[in-house]
Order: sequence, then structure tokens, then C-alpha cells
Amino acid sequence: MHLAGQINWGDVPTWAGFVAAAVAAAFAAAGFVKLREQAEEQSTFITEQRALMAEQMATLTLERKELRAVAEDRISSQARQVKMDVQEFDRTMVARVFNKSGWTIRDVAVKFGSHTPMIHEVSRENFSVVLGEYEGSVPMVGPDHVFEFWLQDQPMNVMLESRPVLHFRDSQGAEWQLDEYGDLKPVRQS
Repeated sequence: MHLAGQINWGDVPTWAGFVAAAVAAAFAAAGFVKLREQAEEQSTFITEQRALMAEQMATLTLERKELRAVAEDRISSQARQVKMDVQEFDRTMVARVFNKSGWTIRDVAVKFGSHTPMIHEVSRENFSVVLGEYEGSVPMVGPDHVFEFWLQDQPMNVMLESRPVLHFRDSQGAEWQLDEYGDLKPVRQS
């Protein structure tokens, strides 16, 4: 006897396989959706991190420029306090060098073209009082010391062509040159 409500057990494994496949497909689809959401979150996070890194790089670049400017100002502050005054009279030119910084300067020389000047250390209170004489250059000039570099007995054309240029090293060892107009420049090492 065959009842109408009876199940054909031959098709049950097929139906069970179909249901299992459908459940697996549903889980796989949910997994793919979850992976897509995670990928979008990671992409958003990476984009935000790139923007943050670009902002940090811009900030670091500005800070580096500011620090470099402060360091260069600190380095040149001593050199800016070294002064030179030039006077001319009776076929003579005198370049008076004042170290108004609080530190010693070294290898101090004034060049008058190819001419070698006489060098005197003078009293800062009275320039006519000579404290010492040097040849070529002065190895060390202390704070508040004054030196005169004399180019004497020269024709007018030599004095016009041989303008004085002061060369020295600051306390950090940087080389500088200063002309009679106050133009201070670092000497580049090659």
C-alpha cells in the first residue's frame, strides 16, 4: 500500500544535499560581504593614514626649516659682531678690526689685494697706543680687542684697486669674510 503522504526516500539525499549547498552558499555570500566591508574599512583607514602622514611630513619640513634658520642665525651671530672700519689719508689706508663678540676669533687677516699690511694691536680706549705688532695674520683676537691693518706709502691707484677684505674664523671654526661696506659672507669650503 502506497500512502499519498509517504516520502520517496530516494530523493531525500538529493534534497539534503541541495539544502546543505544552499546553506553553504548563504554563508559564503555573507563571508564575501563581510570581506568587502573589511576591505572598504582598510581602504578608508589607509587613505586617512596617508593624509595624516602627508600632514606630518609638511609639519616636519616646516620645523626643519625653522630649526635650520635658528641654527644659521646662531652660527652667524658671532660673525655679525665683528666690525671693520676703513680710513684713508696721505697714501695710507687703515682697516681697523673690532671683535665686539664675546668669543675669540682666529686666523684674522685683512687682504689689500696682493699687498701685505703691517698689523698692530691697539688699545680700544686710545688707538694711538700700540700693544703689539704682527706679520701676515693674527692667530687669535679676543673679545673686545682691536687690531689695525696698515697699507702705507701706496699710490692712489693701488689704494683704489686694493680695497680691504677681512678674513677670519669664528669660535665654531666657520670661515667668514667682511668687506669695508659691512657685507658679511661665509667662505664656502671646497
